[in-house]
Amino acid sequence: MSKTAFSKDRKSITAFSNYRKSLSVLVEGLFLNYAATAPLSRRSIEKIKAEAEDMKTPLGQRFYLALNKLENARRSFAELIHAKGNEIAFTQNTSMAISTIAGGLSFKPGDRILVPNNEFPSNYYPWMNLKSQGVVCEKINPQKNVSIVETIKNMDLKNVKLISLSAVSYHTGRLYELQEFVDFCKNNNILTCLDSIQAIGAVKFDVQKLPVDFVCSGAQKWLMGPVGCGIIYCREEHLERLNVPYTGWTSVMYPENLDLGDLEFSKEMTRFEPGLPNYLALMGMAESLLELKNIGWENIFNAVQENTQYLQSNLKNLGFSLLTGENDQSAGITSFFVPEGIDHRSVEALYLSHKIKITARNDYVRVSPHFFNKSSELDQFLNVTEKIFKKTKLKNISPNIESIRPSIKDSKKFSQQTLSPKILLTGATGHLGSEIAKQLLPLGFSLHLVDFQHDKLAALKKSLEEIIAQSKIDNITLQIDVVDYLNKKMFHDWLCTLKQDNSNSFAGLIHCAGVVETSLFEDLSTKKIEELFEVNVEGPLLLTHAFLTDLKSPSALGVLNVVSSTGRCGSPLLAVYSATHGAMWSLGESLAREYQDQNLTITTYVAPAMHSPMQKRMGRVSLRFFRMSGTFDYEVVEHVAAEALAVFLGKKNFYLSKMNRLKIIMNSIYPHFIDKKISKVWRKD
Repeated sequence: MSKTAFSKDRKSITAFSNYRKSLSVLVEGLFLNYAATAPLSRRSIEKIKAEAEDMKTPLGQRFYLALNKLENARRSFAELIHAKGNEIAFTQNTSMAISTIAGGLSFKPGDRILVPNNEFPSNYYPWMNLKSQGVVCEKINPQKNVSIVETIKNMDLKNVKLISLSAVSYHTGRLYELQEFVDFCKNNNILTCLDSIQAIGAVKFDVQKLPVDFVCSGAQKWLMGPVGCGIIYCREEHLERLNVPYTGWTSVMYPENLDLGDLEFSKEMTRFEPGLPNYLALMGMAESLLELKNIGWENIFNAVQENTQYLQSNLKNLGFSLLTGENDQSAGITSFFVPEGIDHRSVEALYLSHKIKITARNDYVRVSPHFFNKSSELDQFLNVTEKIFKKTKLKNISPNIESIRPSIKDSKKFSQQTLSPKILLTGATGHLGSEIAKQLLPLGFSLHLVDFQHDKLAALKKSLEEIIAQSKIDNITLQIDVVDYLNKKMFHDWLCTLKQDNSNSFAGLIHCAGVVETSLFEDLSTKKIEELFEVNVEGPLLLTHAFLTDLKSPSALGVLNVVSSTGRCGSPLLAVYSATHGAMWSLGESLAREYQDQNLTITTYVAPAMHSPMQKRMGRVSLRFFRMSGTFDYEVVEHVAAEALAVFLGKKNFYLSKMNRLKIIMNSIYPHFIDKKISKVWRKD
């Protein structure tokens, strides 16, 4: 590997080495993921333990001692960013910090806020939430090798009141041109807010030299602190212009005065601390700040920068493309593209097999070493990276339908010989529905897309039109209908219109529309139960019934019902959802047998667990009742969509993966085995 000078003096090397010894995570392997959630040092852990031990004495008996420690923590952070203590407020996290600024500023209808299009959601949703006030949040599109100011200058800045920007992008690692940005905004009377959680602790950050209006951050990344510590910096001159969205007894000038007098806010940022803080976490942060200060912030910043440059230089030498441009500055984070179509889960797993922890998302890998990581460790990462991407054949998620069992070559001939056969696809904006739509286009199918979300449906149509234009596919039509299955009159009127329109001759129906409710059965309302059956069963059943005659044709594909394995192997919290999928599973079986000699194919595809927003939502609720055990295996949507289409276009009646098949068989002949597995992790009293 090409070398750079790791300019650490003997004292720094000793300090770095001693700090490394306090991190137990380094014994387990090579941790290069400090832009995610950093581990705590032994010293910070012991500090939190000691403070927790002190809690055997009620807070009221040691209130001012605790307050003294809290204010020392405030001063320590203020000193790090060269602010005044009265300009700092503690919050729960960065999201809360940004939300406090967003809720505290006064906007009027028509005001605009700009945010880069690759921001972390914490710096997007709080501004989007101002829509109810008539505020418009718009996206900036940062370009490689182009300063953020040059990009902003090319935008219409009328009524732009604030621009919120990550000082360092969590995605690319780019360190934006902050001085130029803040100066430009001040000259144009635009407020500035910086999400600085990826900057503070990695690079020098001085609010005296950089006159930013608001800074929001947290402790759990480059500051090596605990979760639960958010920080707001507000320039002193702006304090009185901020409304106080959350108010409590510690927000006022004299918290110890419990008489219910006039509301007189503190003259400091403590007015945004409405009650007792997350004390233990703040003590852990304060200890980490002290520990890092003793090592020397300049030493830390220089080492982080050297590590970043070393990684970027060698990754480029290996032929990888960085997410940042040649002229862009970076800080701490290095992100590079992986070969197109590679499943990011297999990438992360391969690194873990070498005991290296990084972040792999979609089409890129993000690596973020801290100051104490050695050049030999970076070389280890680079060698493993070369081995993984240059010498290992990875699982590809790019859909190659012909390679998926069963073969669909015959159905491809069908699509080529027939003039743009049309597929009716419900649940089109869902994770699976939208992917199926994208994979159907290259096969020559026109699409009639149905969903209840107008904006998402229009956006999907636009993206599909772009695919058609780029692929130069001929004779393809796209049509969208906004239909809410829960509005019975709307649904039945639409169904009648659809049936009466002679132009609607469908080659196939694909039912992806569905809702889930993860809940104890006794907690479900009657209305919610009815809604699940209306969307998951009644809607697709009536659609199938309406077009059954049209689909009785050798040239038609039939009906594809996507169901869950819970339809035959029920799970706690999913009783009604399981019942609806059991109904659709039985419907598919019954119709397939009823029409087996009439050229009508009814395909039941039992989908595997899939990485999707719905699955995430189900999982979040399930964690309240189940004990987490091991890892959760899931499939990516590209594979699921390709597999479902291979089965459907191959005109097969049924498909169940080997794993799901084993589960269903066990549930049928030995249900007690499944019961025992569930009972081991089921938390319900």
